[in-house]
Amino acid sequence: MRRGKDVEAALEAYTAEKRSLVAVVTLRRPRLDADEEDEDEEEEVALVFRGMTSSLTHPTNADLESSVLGDAQVVDVSLAEAPYQPNDTNYVRKNVQVEELLEEIGMDSREWE
Repeated sequence: MRRGKDVEAALEAYTAEKRSLVAVVTLRRPRLDADEEDEDEEEEVALVFRGMTSSLTHPTNADLESSVLGDAQVVDVSLAEAPYQPNDTNYVRKNVQVEELLEEIGMDSREWE
């Protein structure tokens, strides 16, 4: 799985160009309330649209320079038609592996390893 901030930059560039698409990103990061014995992870969902990323499950920082995905592990990415409607999402591609998507959209994922 790829780190969030790397995928975020690639998807922001891609959705800025493909303005009719929304990237729905599923990611995992350690739970904030987990103790040392409990290494639970929580699943989060973020949207990347027209070059901007926002979280659907947590507050989004007002600082546009800060990464929403950060060091989270990206599980998969789905591409949907804009506008995003959570109850009636029109998916173009669903649950795509990150490396596969980066390769398809012409992003060199080796730069981030």
